[in-house]
Amino acid sequence: MSKALARFLLGMSAMNPPKPTWLISLTFSWLLVLLTSTLGCGDEDDGTPTTPVPTNPAIALADVSVLLPLPSSRDDESWLRLDATAKGGVLLPTEHLATAIADFQIGASDELAYEHWRIVAARLDPCFPDGALLQTNPAACRRQIRLVAQPVASDPNGVEDFVLTDNAIHLLYDLEEAQFATASAQWKAWAAETPVGADAPLGIHPDLSRDGLGSPLGATFIAMLTANVGEANLSQVTFMFVIGRSSGWRFGGYKVEEGALVPFNAHNTGSYTQELVGVFGTPLEISPSSPLATTLLALAEALPGELAGTPTEVDAAIALAQQIDNPTTMHNPDTVDCVSCHVAGRLRRRGLALGAPDAPQLAYANDTFDLTNTTNPSLVGDATMVRSFGYLGTTMLLSDRVIHESAEVATWLAAPPSE
Repeated sequence: MSKALARFLLGMSAMNPPKPTWLISLTFSWLLVLLTSTLGCGDEDDGTPTTPVPTNPAIALADVSVLLPLPSSRDDESWLRLDATAKGGVLLPTEHLATAIADFQIGASDELAYEHWRIVAARLDPCFPDGALLQTNPAACRRQIRLVAQPVASDPNGVEDFVLTDNAIHLLYDLEEAQFATASAQWKAWAAETPVGADAPLGIHPDLSRDGLGSPLGATFIAMLTANVGEANLSQVTFMFVIGRSSGWRFGGYKVEEGALVPFNAHNTGSYTQELVGVFGTPLEISPSSPLATTLLALAEALPGELAGTPTEVDAAIALAQQIDNPTTMHNPDTVDCVSCHVAGRLRRRGLALGAPDAPQLAYANDTFDLTNTTNPSLVGDATMVRSFGYLGTTMLLSDRVIHESAEVATWLAAPPSE
């Protein structure tokens, strides 16, 4: 057995859960794939014969940006919670959530109570904040696994057993180089066990949707996450809270330094919180604004069906939105403020729907993958649908930026290991 695999299984056993049925049913083929995929991660080969792994397996967008299916019940035990036993503690300490709610002046509410939050998505990222550094300066990359959490609530319409509210936490966990090599090999082995196909657009992971989170496939993925992320390597956390009776959102974030939250300013705003206020078809307000946000607001509606900017301003906003949604350009989470990142793609789509010309020369391109945004067409151009990767109620929401970043990561993960 490779040292990496031994560490992975030992790490899971150290969590000391009840004897899980999924571990018993874990397929022999998956173990062989995992074993051979970790041999290139700095471990010595013990000479045991192994089954070769394809050097370029089909990796789909949904394999690297995994949107988890919703279980049938809010109390489903397979649904990962913030207090799950994880690397060095829990996924997010309860005091961190309390700090953010107090700092953001949201006001305590049962809806945001710690016990209501669930993990809805997970992403692999070999180079945060700028994937281009993989080619130019890989030593500057932060290797990460990222999770998205949203709170569950009762359906106000009484139709569903639960809904997910329009609040979110983005959890960023840094991994050391060797740790990330092992984790990405595990992730790749898991993806090889569930070949979605590179031609499938991003959406809810189809195999997890079919089998459920409580299946061996789902439990394996959850165990892989909790073995690699937790309080021990939580490096950054960002929040988005609904304000003003669902007519606005407050964004902000913190670095995690020696276990404490340290707020950082949204880019070019001078403030660690930023607000977006407005409803579909009405003027949007961004406060404090930034040069990027001011440019993008040309695509907001001054009146229903009428763009706010002049033709020149609209052209500039369309071009900027294309660049923000293109992870191979200059823009990344360290250069774009919170609101601009969340609304750029949807404002651009709204502008196009109202007759603005596009800027295809600036668009992200990747011929390997289907980059279709599979969000409900009635929502994909609504700038007040600010969720980038998750749910509103029980409806999936995706941003173009997440789709394009996923294509870059899938390309990286599918590539043969470097010598």
